[in-house]
Amino acid sequence: MSEVAAAVRDIHRIEEYIRYVAGLIENFAEKVCISDRRELKDVFILYDTLISQYVYLNAMKDYIERGGKSRGSALYYDPDGELIGNLPEMFRFKPDDQGMSNMVQEVTLTRTGVKFNWRPVRPIPAEDGFFENIWRLFRENGSVY
Repeated sequence: MSEVAAAVRDIHRIEEYIRYVAGLIENFAEKVCISDRRELKDVFILYDTLISQYVYLNAMKDYIERGGKSRGSALYYDPDGELIGNLPEMFRFKPDDQGMSNMVQEVTLTRTGVKFNWRPVRPIPAEDGFFENIWRLFRENGSVY
């Protein structure tokens, strides 16, 4: 994941790793064995990690396919992009044009695959309350209003 889904990302490497992780998940019972029941906890942690990787990688792929560009902490390789200074080719990118900055990607893992829903961001509430006061309101009436 560090090589494929960290700060510098390439859709081709992401797609390749999605197939790899999907294969591990699909053949998990055949690929993973334990010699002692105390290792069972680690098996569940590994399975959860693979599921998380699969979901996150697919979310990155969906972002790129919808026209997402480099922004924030991620640089997405683009062969038609710009290369600054003497950096290697893997750093060629197109900066974000703010086209998706008002959208939130919601991801759901289903039995048939990963589903995506893009929705507008919700406004930040205008009222600024202290945590203790909000928590007291919630405890008293089951709501924060």
